[in-house]
Amino acid sequence: MRTFIRRPHGPDYQGWKHPLSPHWQSRDGGWNGLKIQGPHVGYGHWEGLVLDQYDGYEPAAIVSEYVQRRMRPDDLRRLRCCGWHLTSRGEAGAWVDTTVPVVVVAANKDEFAATVDQLLNGAAQVNKAVGNALMALKIRGKNQFYERSETEFYENLRALAAGGLASAICETWHKFIARTSVAVFDSGTDTVRRDPLIVAKARVGLLRTVYGPRIRNALRLTKQAA
Repeated sequence: MRTFIRRPHGPDYQGWKHPLSPHWQSRDGGWNGLKIQGPHVGYGHWEGLVLDQYDGYEPAAIVSEYVQRRMRPDDLRRLRCCGWHLTSRGEAGAWVDTTVPVVVVAANKDEFAATVDQLLNGAAQVNKAVGNALMALKIRGKNQFYERSETEFYENLRALAAGGLASAICETWHKFIARTSVAVFDSGTDTVRRDPLIVAKARVGLLRTVYGPRIRNALRLTKQAA
């Protein structure tokens, strides 16, 4: 690169796309730079960072270019995601620096993307269920579901890319995230003083949710046998 053109827009990214930033699409059809909203870039963001097939999100132009034209399915690459965590008032908070694996497939890309979407939808609903169970007990800041399930997600992602059966991977993922959700709930409640009966009731409600039909439907799984 010999020359460059600079357009100082400050924090206003609307109307133009930086080649190093992923973007999300607003309801009016405009594209906006994807900003870091938490202290960690976890696997819940993976689709929008890597896959072009994820509706409403678009990876950074440089990532799409590399994945589509240069990367082979057997390449072991990682994407570094970094930036300032923005506070609720839009002010720069802590610096966030995370790497995530880049996994691609040579064929059946739409099927691969659809299964990844199912895995993430199931995880998002389980994470919400854990948060609701803890909030019902007025316990905040104890939901570590995404952190505890991240390694397993990427292992399932690689298995899927290697040709693993989607239904079997979704079934395995469901069992894991259900167990993990209960473990996160238990660790979040074992250091606080709450009525044991209320805690037990919240735990039973969580179990019914994570093993219930809503999560299995998100993963496109058949109904469990009685």
